[in-house]
Amino acid sequence: MNEINLESQFLEIFDLDEIPDFRPDVGSVTAIVLCYNEILRLPHFLEHHRNIGIGRFLIVDNGSTDGTSEFLRAQPDVIHLPSTKEYKTHKARWRHVLASLYLEGQWVAFPDVDELLVYPGYPERRLPDLTAVWSRNDIRGAFSTMVDMYSDKPPSELAYTPGEPFLNVCPYFDAGGYRLLPVSRHTRQNFPTPPFQLYGGARERLFPVAGKRSRTWFDAWLEQAVFSPLAQRRPRFVRRLAIKHLKKSWPDDSASMGKLPLVVWSKDLEFGGGVHRINRIIPIAEDWVSLLHFKYLDDFVKKTQEAVARGQHAGGAAHYKRYSECAQCLVEGSLLSRVSRKFETVRDLEQAGLMRCSDQLRIALDLKDTEGGRK
Repeated sequence: MNEINLESQFLEIFDLDEIPDFRPDVGSVTAIVLCYNEILRLPHFLEHHRNIGIGRFLIVDNGSTDGTSEFLRAQPDVIHLPSTKEYKTHKARWRHVLASLYLEGQWVAFPDVDELLVYPGYPERRLPDLTAVWSRNDIRGAFSTMVDMYSDKPPSELAYTPGEPFLNVCPYFDAGGYRLLPVSRHTRQNFPTPPFQLYGGARERLFPVAGKRSRTWFDAWLEQAVFSPLAQRRPRFVRRLAIKHLKKSWPDDSASMGKLPLVVWSKDLEFGGGVHRINRIIPIAEDWVSLLHFKYLDDFVKKTQEAVARGQHAGGAAHYKRYSECAQCLVEGSLLSRVSRKFETVRDLEQAGLMRCSDQLRIALDLKDTEGGRK
């Protein structure tokens, strides 16, 4: 795809008459973000990602009506990119055109506005410290777990104010109940990186979908023994037998709780809709980062109903329809369970198997076991 074609595509998909001038600093990390009506979360989202070392933000504003547009235009490190094109048919194209036009060969982050990116060494180390180590070792991407965060109070009792740290309101996460599975042959042929995917956690606990048969205590034991992120890697034949036994106990349509939000961009890369996987095999880090996901604020019911009405998410917003069916009851009660843990440091995520730090990274950044506190 040549530069002229990219420029013409840019003018086609964004509501702008000119292409903004932008060149990233050497060694920096730039974020590409898609948003719609996010004035509640944007102030802290930007503050957090500025603090970890994101240099600039390319933010696609998909027809916001709540003050998001005015807020973004006032931010000196944000390039505001309005577009009234349909989200579901343009989300991958927005990301691809922006990254290909501006960020070829550069590290790019792809967080959503309800997510905070954290990583081994956070907050003492900054994200460009990690990407510099990865670049020296020819790493081109990093896998992230997506960790739903929630409060010890019912969501209906929360009163979140813009700019307040999300973790002050929703510091809890599920420290168990995840399964790390190899991807199907079809997925591997079309979107091979990463070669695995994560499922479960609070999302599946709060919005359960039955499999083709009921789960037993043996299913739960076998799943954790073979497919927990903390489980010792088992021989291939053991994993195949376990999948054969467990497959009918798993939901057919469970939400993916893993993403690939950090990539050294190349024009031949394409995401499969969301940023869960890409169409090329690239070397990814042994290290895992985490996206702390703050869906369950006091606007949960409103945002869910809005997503269903817009119908712009995967499968006609199928997951959001399920959330909407449960939302009103869910927001009136506590989301805590026996697997809930309060986030204090990123070490909590490591201990739960939701973040990984290789010896190579620990040595390169001189990380101590005590590093990784809240900021």
